[in-house]
Amino acid sequence: MTFSLLTSMAFLPAVVLLAAVGSPLALVYAASFAATLGYHLAAEQRWRNLDRVLAWGVIATNAWLAFWSRSADWTVCGLVLVPLALACYRQAGRKDYHLWHGLWHLAAGAACLCFARGYLEG
Repeated sequence: MTFSLLTSMAFLPAVVLLAAVGSPLALVYAASFAATLGYHLAAEQRWRNLDRVLAWGVIATNAWLAFWSRSADWTVCGLVLVPLALACYRQAGRKDYHLWHGLWHLAAGAACLCFARGYLEG
C-alpha cells in the first residue's frame, strides 16, 4: 500500500462531518474520495480524468463553503492550507511522487475539513 493510497483517507472526516448533518456537499467529497481510491488502487490512467474532474468539484465546494462560512477562524485555517496543498501537488510532479502526492492529500483533506467546520459553525 502506497502512502498516496493511505492518505486518500484524509478526505473522510469532511465526508462524515457533512453527511452527519445531511448536507449533499458530502457527496462531492465522497465521490472524489472514491475516484482517488480507484485511481491509486488500479494505477490506471482511466481513472485520471474522473479524479481530476472531481478534484475541481472539491475546489468549487471548498470555495462555496468558504463563502458561506460562519467562522473566520476555520476559513482562514483552510485558506492557509490551500497553498500548502498546491505546493505539495506541484512537488509531486518533480520527485518522490508518492510522498508529495500523499502530503497533498493530507493538506487538501485538512483544508476540506476546515472549510466544512467553518460552514457548520454557529
